[in-house]
Amino acid sequence: MPGVTVGDGAVAADVPPYAIVAGNPARVVRRRFSENNAARLQRIAW
Repeated sequence: MPGVTVGDGAVAADVPPYAIVAGNPARVVRRRFSENNAARLQRIAW
């Protein structure tokens, strides 16, 4: 995303595609798309 910077140490583990992560410790709170739709978006490099 233009203009967005992720600071050093902000991400210490893998995050699934299109996941919304929050909390401390961080957890996936929801997904933007179903797993099937996320896989389709990754295949078309959207």
